[in-house]
Amino acid sequence: EMALSNDIIIGSGNLYITTSRVIWISDNQSYDIDARYIILHAITRDPNSYHIPCIYCQLDTEINDNDTESDEDNMNDDTLTLEKVNEIYFAPKESNKLEDMFSGFSDIALANPDEDVQDELDGELIYNNDEVYLGSQQAR
Repeated sequence: EMALSNDIIIGSGNLYITTSRVIWISDNQSYDIDARYIILHAITRDPNSYHIPCIYCQLDTEINDNDTESDEDNMNDDTLTLEKVNEIYFAPKESNKLEDMFSGFSDIALANPDEDVQDELDGELIYNNDEVYLGSQQAR
C-alpha cells in the first residue's frame, strides 16, 4: 500500500526498486520517483506515524536539475503530481517483507549518492582527534 499520510492512502499496488528509480504501480495509476528525490528512508512501526509498519520516505521537492531531465521526467504520474509531496509511506501486505524493502531503498541510496554532499566531502574525512579520543575514553 502507498500513502501520503494516515489520511491520504493511495491504495494497493506493486513496488519496484531499480538501480535509480522507485516505481509504484496499481491497476489505475502509477508513480515513478527518481532516487535523487528520496533524501531519507526509514522503517517506522509507530502507529502515530502510520497505522501499520512501513517504509517512510522523505522527498526533496526542491531539487532543481537544469543539467539533464526535467522535473516532470523525474517524478511522473498520471493523476496526482508528487512535486509538492514531502513524505510517502510504502507498506507491504506481509510485514516480514519490510526488511527486504528497506534493503532495497538502502541499495538505491548507495547507488545514487547526493552529488552536492559528495563534492563537499570528496576525498576528505573531517574529524577532531581530541574529540575522537575523548569519545573513546567515555565509551569505556
